[in-house]
Amino acid sequence: MRELASLILYVMLWNFLLDHLFRKVAWE
Repeated sequence: MRELASLILYVMLWNFLLDHLFRKVAWE
């Protein structure tokens, strides 16, 4: 179960980073 929790955290982090990057790109 620990692997699943770390995987979820990893995916959440990537979603956050990608969302931030796409917003930054969209503003330019």
